Amino acid sequence: MSWAPFAFGFAAFLQALNTAVFDSWSGWPDYFWLVGVVFAISMLTEFAAALLKPESKSQPVPQQDPFATLMERLPLEKRGRLIRIEAQDHYLSIVTSAGESLILMRLSDAEALLAGAEGLRVHRSHWVMQSEVQQHIRRKRRDFLVMSDGAVVPVSRGSRDKAVAAGLILGRSAA
Repeated sequence: MSWAPFAFGFAAFLQALNTAVFDSWSGWPDYFWLVGVVFAISMLTEFAAALLKPESKSQPVPQQDPFATLMERLPLEKRGRLIRIEAQDHYLSIVTSAGESLILMRLSDAEALLAGAEGLRVHRSHWVMQSEVQQHIRRKRRDFLVMSDGAVVPVSRGSRDKAVAAGLILGRSAA
C-alpha cells in the first residue's frame, strides 16, 4: 500500500494540533519530522499485520466431497458406498452398500449436490451411480437397469439418450 499520502495528510493534522497546543511547536522541520514518524509507524503496523495474517494463498481450499455431505445425513450404520437414490414423496431413499435410509430432501437438491459424481438421473424418481449398474434389460419396449443391490430401476424415455451416452444402455436387446 502507499502510505505516503496518508503520512503527509495525518502529519498535517498533527502539525495543526501541536501548533495550537504547544507554543514551541511550529515550522517545516517539525512537520517533516511528523511525516517520517507517521510513515514509519504505518509501515511497522502494515508489516506486523502481514506477519500475523494467516497464509490463505499457500493453503489450498479443501473441496467438499459431495458424497461426504450426503452421507452426513445418514445414520452411521447406513453410511457406505452410494448405489442409488429413489424419490418417495418428500423423502429420498438413499441406498448404500451398508443399507437403505430415508432422508428429507428433494431429488433435485441431491442431484445438484452430487453434480461432480459419476451418477445419472435415469428417471424422475431415480438417480444411479454408473459404477453400480450391473446390467441393462429391456422388457416390452421399456429399459431397466439392474443395480448392484439387486434393484431394478426404470429408465424413462426422456433419460434414455443420457443413459446410452453414459454407456449404461448398449443398444436394443431382446426381452
